[in-house]
Amino acid sequence: MRTFCLFILYCMSIPYLNAQQNVRISFLPLVHSKPLVLGTINMDSLSHDSVRIDAFRFYVSNIVLLQDDSVVFRENTSYHLVDLADTNSLHLRFAVNEQLVYNTIQFQLGIDSLTNESGALGGALDPTRGMYWAWQSGYINLKLEGYRNSCPTRNHLFEFHLGGYRYPFNAIQPVSRKLPMQTNTYTCAIDIGTFLDQISLAKNNHIMSPSHAAVNLSQQLADLFYFLP
Repeated sequence: MRTFCLFILYCMSIPYLNAQQNVRISFLPLVHSKPLVLGTINMDSLSHDSVRIDAFRFYVSNIVLLQDDSVVFRENTSYHLVDLADTNSLHLRFAVNEQLVYNTIQFQLGIDSLTNESGALGGALDPTRGMYWAWQSGYINLKLEGYRNSCPTRNHLFEFHLGGYRYPFNAIQPVSRKLPMQTNTYTCAIDIGTFLDQISLAKNNHIMSPSHAAVNLSQQLADLFYFLP
């Protein structure tokens, strides 16, 4: 009788053990700590330089949750195109077990080599989204286009299409961040103003194919992602 009762209690607990909750990651692009609005001039009070971002989009892939160094969740078919022109795309959602415990989020900035070698795909990877060069060069991991009055180009425009998946121009970058606390809603910020302050637009202002410069700039951008408390 006791065994039977324990069995009943176990069966009743199964729905709770398998209960799911949605985890939401919202990306917040900034320019000098202010929310980035496409097509809007932003002034840097220190340099008195003006910046306007006309396009900002990037791939987030292979989302993983960890408890310390142990993987506790890995998203299936994990490809997301985050595009500031599409506010819905700034919010990523995926379901995890309610009992899951984790303190770290990892993802990749860009598309892995195996997916690139599979050729153009659908969904977030559909070439009509404007993030695919060709099978030789693969997907564009990140696009950043805009204006800065100190940029020494015609009309002061810069254009970065960063990608590449073949050695020595594999531009995909890992991002791993400890979380300030476990909840089910996170905000991940990146300050494009800081990125533009770190680089020399006199030397790098137009990248449209895989290169060492594309890899280096991708690394700098990946380092700038951080989760708000």
